[in-house]
Amino acid sequence: MVDQAQDAISAGKYEPVKTLLLPAIKTAIYRSPDVAKSDRKPMVFKIEDYLREIGLQSKGERRSLYSIMQRPLPQIDDETEAELRSLETLFEYKKI
Repeated sequence: MVDQAQDAISAGKYEPVKTLLLPAIKTAIYRSPDVAKSDRKPMVFKIEDYLREIGLQSKGERRSLYSIMQRPLPQIDDETEAELRSLETLFEYKKI
């Protein structure tokens, strides 16, 4: 999905990425058993920051998910923090 988001941004479709693909990416990260719980927030923040950066530049260099994850963690605003807390709660698996 990150590749699709990069392609869409390159095609000038930043708004659909923001409203459709980014929420899907966040959901996929929080639902994935392959992503450690402690890695979820940083992963979302880094992807979102990178996509915002290339969207603002309107032309960005295509990067792999690995290279995006190597970037420093961006500043986190209260709204994003609250959204991710609610996602974490929503997708938290209950132990029986």
